[in-house]
Amino acid sequence: MGVDHSVSIIAWHRYGPATPHRPRPIVVKFLEFEVRSDVWSKRRSLSGLVDKVWIKEDYPSVIEERRKILTPYLRSAFQGDPKNPHGKVSAYMMLDKLVINNQTFTHDTVHMIPDYIRS
Repeated sequence: MGVDHSVSIIAWHRYGPATPHRPRPIVVKFLEFEVRSDVWSKRRSLSGLVDKVWIKEDYPSVIEERRKILTPYLRSAFQGDPKNPHGKVSAYMMLDKLVINNQTFTHDTVHMIPDYIRS
């Protein structure tokens, strides 16, 4: 990944039951935020190199459930507006909130997401 090998890690541990067909996730806590940001920014360099290694943020289960509700809308927003194919749609997730064209939606306000995304 091109990350300096003198990375200081505060703690790391595996979680979940050990199974023969699935690796257990490892949670890492870095000493410095800059190192964490460096690893996070280079996570895509692993795609194509290794099948079973991925890097993702670890959220509490409540946040994960809310993100699962919002993720299909995020994917749909990336498709754009069929009525305006040249119009750009800006969409991203920030913790448990979905931001589409500078409007913020939560799992409670998915009914307010524009129709072309909800359909």
